[in-house]
Amino acid sequence: MLASDLVSDIPAYAKGFFKAEVLNRWTDLSPGDVTTLNAERDELISFLQQRYGFGRRRAASEADNFIAHVQNRVRLATEISGHTNPKINAA
Repeated sequence: MLASDLVSDIPAYAKGFFKAEVLNRWTDLSPGDVTTLNAERDELISFLQQRYGFGRRRAASEADNFIAHVQNRVRLATEISGHTNPKINAA
């Protein structure tokens, strides 16, 4: 099974959080740098390749690790708040 099969995109309601986490992870970016990101794996891979000159494999690894981290944070936040989201819990 490919890593891309294990990592899906971020839910639509968490896109703002995703962008904030991108800024946290890559601190040299500005909010203007991430305005076009829509929390999609392939888009983040392309962004990392263009911005940092990463090869496809490195960019995919960075994106997969980052998206898994964000998904976990979103899942924990929804558990703590008492609200469950079937889309996250099914993942």
